[in-house]
Amino acid sequence: MAFKSLLSLRSDLWKWQTQPESAIWWVVDGACEELHLLTQALQREKALGVTHGALLGKEWNAVENSIWTFFKVPLQTNQIFQWIDANTRVCVPISTAFAGQRVRLKRWPNISNYGRNASTTDRIQIAETCGRLLMQWMSYEELIGNASDPATMELLLHDAMAHGILAVEPDLTAAAQLGSQSAKKQQPLAQPSDDRSGWSLVRRLIQKFK
Repeated sequence: MAFKSLLSLRSDLWKWQTQPESAIWWVVDGACEELHLLTQALQREKALGVTHGALLGKEWNAVENSIWTFFKVPLQTNQIFQWIDANTRVCVPISTAFAGQRVRLKRWPNISNYGRNASTTDRIQIAETCGRLLMQWMSYEELIGNASDPATMELLLHDAMAHGILAVEPDLTAAAQLGSQSAKKQQPLAQPSDDRSGWSLVRRLIQKFK
């Protein structure tokens, strides 16, 4: 309960799960009798995707496997928040995940975390873009293309996705345009006609405008 209370101090949206396999973040009491089984389960989940495990206890000897991140009780707020932030800001090329997609925010992110070293103009743009994303869908390409600080905007998208406040779906408009362009490229070039009468008509028209 103490861990849950600490999370309520953050602006992130957290959804608590009853089944471990449905959760990305695992918080376990180090005195749990089923710790060995949970360790094996966490290892399996980590092999399939991104899953983080926090083990809470009074002593380090509660840790039986390095797959867990240990937090000593009583919990320190800064340590918990640093662990969460470090694991939600994974350095991956966001463009590979969002290319060809459109995005929309479900709720306001904590925009004070972004653009701290940016100019006032950049910070205003971040706020305006978030406001727009709350009201409408935007394609990833449009979003990054118009951003004065693309790296910060990509970080915001990544954090929003990790915290469950970003909706993502295929950008069908972009896909339709791409399909149209591909169809045009596949059309055979018009071949010159051998019709002598046709060329004769063209020559007569050219003569008219001389």
